[in-house]
Amino acid sequence: MAWTIERAREVAGIADDTYDDALQLTMDIILAEAEGKLERGLLLMEVTEDFFDLDYCRLYLPRYPVVEVASPTVTRLNKVRGWIEGWGSAVVNCKLTVQWTGGYDPAELPADLEAALWGAFLARWNNVDPDTGGLIASSVAAQGTGEVKSLTVFDAYKVDYDIGGSGASFAAETQNFWGIFAPWADTMIRYRRNVGGA
Repeated sequence: MAWTIERAREVAGIADDTYDDALQLTMDIILAEAEGKLERGLLLMEVTEDFFDLDYCRLYLPRYPVVEVASPTVTRLNKVRGWIEGWGSAVVNCKLTVQWTGGYDPAELPADLEAALWGAFLARWNNVDPDTGGLIASSVAAQGTGEVKSLTVFDAYKVDYDIGGSGASFAAETQNFWGIFAPWADTMIRYRRNVGGA
């Protein structure tokens, strides 16, 4: 399996490329939501980032696993930090520019992470107008109720989840934070920044 438009057609049960724009939009939304919740990039990409105020020895590269790091470059800077009674407070500092390639190859995502992404994709796709890529009006009204009654994905994953009742505060908090990924929260946590996973 892979995070590709061809796989999206298969998951959505669509035989041709008629709805590729809506499928791609849904994939992009799910990936962006996942990366936001996980506080890291997931798919393989080349990234250039500048780091300032380097008073520590460890850098966080927010797209991993890191595949390759190009030679970092250091630039000395003179910055004015602020004014004190007319005197500038000049600080000699540096900028470190790092170029790296990191993330998972879309064809080689870890199986549990891929299942979570496709499960969330299908949950959203079931509420998408394939002609426009937008949510169906009735699903917009229902969105945010915080309830997942039952969800079956690929005949292999079935989730029955109900946050109703007074004893559901933890489940409600999980649903509020993870949103569409709530049924896969245990999986998503393993891939969250600084928590573990790869």
